[in-house]
Amino acid sequence: MDTDDDFLEAIFMNENRCQDEGFLEGQADGRRKGLQEGFHLGCQKGCEIGTEIGFYLGFSQTIKLNLLDSSKNKDRVLKAVNNLNELIGSFPLTEAQHPSLQEQIQAVRAKFKQVTSLLGIQTQFSPGGVVQGASF
Repeated sequence: MDTDDDFLEAIFMNENRCQDEGFLEGQADGRRKGLQEGFHLGCQKGCEIGTEIGFYLGFSQTIKLNLLDSSKNKDRVLKAVNNLNELIGSFPLTEAQHPSLQEQIQAVRAKFKQVTSLLGIQTQFSPGGVVQGASF
């Protein structure tokens, strides 16, 4: 009887062991896939934010050069463009978990809208890379 009990206990324990191993393998696979998915999502969002900030920086630098070269002295616009450049310069490029990241993005967008409004042009950033409505 003792061997029969040992035999049945071994079968029962084997089933539990297989369940435990399967659970641990599934948990490890889920972590691995979650890390990969998180990495790709982070790269995508970082690229989107970087592209948008780069667009605003290029726009503001171009406008600043045009304002400095023009005979019209637009002090108010130049001040707004300088403020936009300062906001972009203080943007946290290396700290993705910065607590005020979203507020800073919103501040840059608002300052960009102010500059375009002062210049009387209608343009906006498009995530697809195509600038819409750029008319001078």
